[in-house]
Amino acid sequence: MVTKIANNLEKVKKNIDDILKKNGRSAKDIALICVSKFQDKDKILEAYETSHRDFGENRVQEFLEKQSFLPKDIRWHFIGTLQKNKVRKVIGKCFLIHSVDSFELAEKISNVSLEVKLKTQILIQVNTSSESSKNGLSRTCWEKHWEKLLDLKGVEIQGLMTIASNTADQKIVKENFKALKEFLKELNLKYYRENPMKQLSMGMSGDYEQAIEEGASYIRVGSNIFGLRCS
Repeated sequence: MVTKIANNLEKVKKNIDDILKKNGRSAKDIALICVSKFQDKDKILEAYETSHRDFGENRVQEFLEKQSFLPKDIRWHFIGTLQKNKVRKVIGKCFLIHSVDSFELAEKISNVSLEVKLKTQILIQVNTSSESSKNGLSRTCWEKHWEKLLDLKGVEIQGLMTIASNTADQKIVKENFKALKEFLKELNLKYYRENPMKQLSMGMSGDYEQAIEEGASYIRVGSNIFGLRCS
C-alpha cells in the first residue's frame, strides 16, 4: 500500500526530474533532502521505506533524539541555526552541516572535530537576500574571511548554502540563487582550481524549481512531502 507521504515524495521527485530535464541536467546532479523538523518517527519511516535516505533537521535536541533511534543508514543534514555551545553534540553525527553562518562557528566546528580526530563536511551559509531575518554573512564579508577558512584543518568546505528572499517575485528569488552560484564560481577560480567546490544548497518547498534552474545540488523540501508542520 502506497502511503500519502510516499505518494507526495514520488510527486516531488517526478517534478524534480521534469525540471532537471527541461534544464539539461541529470538526476545524479541533485539530492533531495526531506526536511523532517517536527515530524514523528512514523512519518519519517514512511519516507525512509521508499528508499529515501537524506533527511534534514534544524534543532539540535530533536535531531539527536531522532538520530539515536531511527535507522543508522540515514544521511542526516543539519540545516538550522547551530549555536557554538552545541557544536560538540552534533560532530560525528551529521553527514553534512549546511548552516555555517559565521567564521567563529566554522572555527569551533574545526576545533571540536580535530579534538575527536574527525574532519567535518560543511557548507558556508551566505545571505544573498540582504534580509536581516536571514542568517549567514554577505558575500563581501565572507570574502574577507575566506583565507582564514582555508586554514581550518578540521572542516572540509563542500560548497555554499542560502535561503532566498521571502517573496512571490520569482525574479528576485532567482537573483538570490544566481548570486550564490556566481560566488561559488568566483571562489573556485580563486582558491579551488584543482579541486573545486561543487555543492549549492538552495531551494525549499516554494522555490526549488528556480533553485534547480540556477544549479542547486541540494534542495530542502518539507511541507510538500510531509504536509504542514505543527510546532
